[in-house]
Amino acid sequence: AAQTHQQLRDFHVEMIDRFGLLPDPVKTLFMSAEVRIEAEQAGIVSVDAGAASGSLQFADNTKVDPLNLVTLVQKDPRRYQLAGANKLKFQCELTSPRDRADFIITLCKQLTQKRAVT
Repeated sequence: AAQTHQQLRDFHVEMIDRFGLLPDPVKTLFMSAEVRIEAEQAGIVSVDAGAASGSLQFADNTKVDPLNLVTLVQKDPRRYQLAGANKLKFQCELTSPRDRADFIITLCKQLTQKRAVT
């Protein structure tokens, strides 16, 4: 139910206070919630990330900067491909849940980053 990273952190701290160190499946659940929050804030409605590939599905009102998206695909076309008007596919080795979460969070931030006006 957390809508912000701060709410998620507060809940995480509360869980540790009540139950002690959290088992790996619960840690993975918190990582998934981090990804969900970051994706929602970017206007991404669906995230699919496996060990070797995945995709992001953009909402109609996404905050993703189209120029950032095109630049990303042009710079690394083997890793990133557009699939229709609102889907980005990617291929890379992401063996652990933490690797996948970090990659998606970084990608969301990169796609929504504001460009400097020159």
